[in-house]
Amino acid sequence: MRIDLAEHSDLVRGAAEMEETSEGVRCSRFPGELIETFQADERPFAESSLATSGIRIALVTDSNLVRLRFARGRIFSENGASVDILVDRAECHSFKSDEDAEDFIVNLELDPVEGDEGHEVEIYFPYLSEVLIRDFELSDGSLFRPSYAGDDRILFLGDAVTQGVGATSPFRTFPALISAELRMDFLNWGLDGANCSAELAEHALDQEWQTVVLAYGLHDYCNAVPLDTFADELESALRNLSARSGVRIFVTTMWNLPEYENTPNELGLLPEDYRRTALQITRQFPEAAVLDGSNACGRSKKAFTEDRTLPSDRGMASIAEAMLRKLSAGF
Repeated sequence: MRIDLAEHSDLVRGAAEMEETSEGVRCSRFPGELIETFQADERPFAESSLATSGIRIALVTDSNLVRLRFARGRIFSENGASVDILVDRAECHSFKSDEDAEDFIVNLELDPVEGDEGHEVEIYFPYLSEVLIRDFELSDGSLFRPSYAGDDRILFLGDAVTQGVGATSPFRTFPALISAELRMDFLNWGLDGANCSAELAEHALDQEWQTVVLAYGLHDYCNAVPLDTFADELESALRNLSARSGVRIFVTTMWNLPEYENTPNELGLLPEDYRRTALQITRQFPEAAVLDGSNACGRSKKAFTEDRTLPSDRGMASIAEAMLRKLSAGF
């Protein structure tokens, strides 16, 4: 039984826009006009903005089969073309695309269920590749409905780590882990290659969310952004975001990534300089709380990728645990 996602758009989460094309349904986490601006200006993150990070199908169904067929697009990372299917918030099934295949086909058999409850299924799209959804199918005659996502929505703003670079699959990114634990909807606006951006925060006001997490500093440090520029962008971003009443804002300082920790950038600045600046700016906003990123990834070698420049799955899980303690405690 083929499900028309354009007709059943309430099954899709984490997308700012959906477009039905002759090749399939395209889901975008950013508004189209914003992506066009990135591309026209040749931003360093223009390609990564096309990826479907954080976009997923979320439903409850009594089907004994889930089948998806994606049209393959550009892949921006080794693990960027993987798909995760989370079943009943417990089992995570990972699928990787065959590089030689024209389409990426995912099939998962589900155990039979009795009664009307069904399985809770979340299908996480690739976090660093382009995809079009050609087909989404369930067993003939099966029932389905959107799964409950709570009344709050989290917006994640950040750079490569927020987008998920370093994780082996999309559910293992820290935004996905946090949102699944809290049973909340989320938007992932992390961009591989992005410095702290007041512009992006301004555009975010057009989206629905009540909680926002900012995690910048990595690319500002790597790109040798002057501290006063970093401070101005962060201050403007927080001013834009706090213009919405009743919001909760969490600012995470730069992650503890071993390759960079004691290495000055081209300006002679260390990660600690960017952390200190972020802390100073955030303290000006009573709506905002700070998570110290200097410990967030943990200290084990297994918490980082082989080049020690990004958190691994273990590091992402450690970030999620630290953020969950902060989010649960509020202010």
